[in-house]
Amino acid sequence: MTVPFVDTNVIIRLVSADDPGKQVAAARFFQSVRDGQLTIAAPVTVLAALQLYKAASLTFDDAMIVAAMRERGATELYSYDTGFDRVPGITRRQP
Repeated sequence: MTVPFVDTNVIIRLVSADDPGKQVAAARFFQSVRDGQLTIAAPVTVLAALQLYKAASLTFDDAMIVAAMRERGATELYSYDTGFDRVPGITRRQP
């Protein structure tokens, strides 16, 4: 039997509180994980992105890019988004 993955949008509903109904449902879902009733998986980049999302005040999609960069050891990024300038170890260049 394989372990089911959780979609990033479930995690985002929990931490962003942008949809109160989905946040409550997500909180119940993750409580069942904490209680050991359910086992789930997520890519390591998603878990690293969650830390960046909170710590660096990035959008989640930007945090995913930084997490993927760190996983590959990349330090340069081409982007118009100045939010990346707040991330230590990342050099943003404009295209």
